[in-house]
Amino acid sequence: MRRLLPLVLLLAANRSGPPPLVKDALAVLAIWLPLELGWLRDVWPWPAGAGAFSMTAILGVDVAVILFVSIRRLEGVGYSFAIRRADLREAFWNLLMFLAIGIPIGLSTGFIAVTHGAKSLLEFVVQFVGIFLVIAVPEELLFRGLIQNLLERLLPPTYALLLAALIFGLSHVNNGPTPDWRYVLLATIAGIFYGRAYHRSGGLMAGCLVHAAVDAIHRVFFR
Repeated sequence: MRRLLPLVLLLAANRSGPPPLVKDALAVLAIWLPLELGWLRDVWPWPAGAGAFSMTAILGVDVAVILFVSIRRLEGVGYSFAIRRADLREAFWNLLMFLAIGIPIGLSTGFIAVTHGAKSLLEFVVQFVGIFLVIAVPEELLFRGLIQNLLERLLPPTYALLLAALIFGLSHVNNGPTPDWRYVLLATIAGIFYGRAYHRSGGLMAGCLVHAAVDAIHRVFFR
């Protein structure tokens, strides 16, 4: 029954009226929490480790798209792998704006430090593609395509963007052995620019590109 909870909630929401409803928020949590808290880590007998994480992330994307787009018929999710010129433009400018803010904050707080040694373009590209598919697309679908999208139906777009970014930032509080509020701060700021790219482009891909680029730059050029 727990596995069917998101479906049950959204079928009930369909009968209750258009989004957003409390049932929509509960369905988001029912999809996201099992992934975030690692409850599904043993679902895949193969592959193990990072491969299992990748499969679980893809499963979460599939479930969210099927339930919210096909069954709930939520508009404005923007889920499409077609990358338009507008997506590239918004990704470029929002990436530059975040880097101009995020790098100084990260260095001054000691959260990041510049790595030493030569880094190759291939290393960056490999990191970018992997992050884009396994991290950026699932997280942007959740935090922008669903959460920010639903909040924009209740709040002015700027407030919806900021609240979705704060939720995104707080979701990183447990991404280490102990809570690191520097990480939460930088993730919140990053979420503002991911959400801005999503809102201005009208699709997920712009935010996904910024997200993947930020994480790849962090992994390759900083520690």
